[in-house]
Amino acid sequence: GRPAARVCDPGLAVTTAEALGASITTSDGIPLRVRPIAADDGERERHFIKSLSAESRYNRLMYQLREPSSGFVRQLTTIDHVNTMALVVVDPIDACERFIAVARYARDPRIDAAEFALTVADAWQRRRIGSQLARALFRHAASQGISRIYGYILANNDGMLSLVRALGMTIRAAPNEPQLMLASIELTAAKQHP
Repeated sequence: GRPAARVCDPGLAVTTAEALGASITTSDGIPLRVRPIAADDGERERHFIKSLSAESRYNRLMYQLREPSSGFVRQLTTIDHVNTMALVVVDPIDACERFIAVARYARDPRIDAAEFALTVADAWQRRRIGSQLARALFRHAASQGISRIYGYILANNDGMLSLVRALGMTIRAAPNEPQLMLASIELTAAKQHP
């Protein structure tokens, strides 16, 4: 089932009428909505980062962070849908649209590829949200002419390494970074992977 609902902070209330995005369903049957992040999602993004466990926050950012700065949050919520993209998962019955998961990419123009990152809130992990969200992000990247997606993962982040394996990504040691693994996939291959 859904994790217990919390009281909605007024700063998180949905303030814009948004077109419905795609939907995904968790492994235990809960329907969720996927949509692009928006410039006015700053407080939701800040709340999402702060609500992650210290381990999840470190696995995503690869450094300790207690309070995200306004500039960092603005960077995370400013996308152009082509070279930078971020998709969020929200529970459609949560009026505040608190983020359950976020996946993003940033194109590296030197190599016609994009680096991606993915985070699922602790209470929602291991429910097929990450894999479905990654596939949606990869489809969008391919539609924007990006031919390859890659991401750096801490070598001890077993959950994320399992997820990228299930996505059909190739995993190898990151060059000159013994604590990191590098996962990548050609997006034509991603289209064919179930």
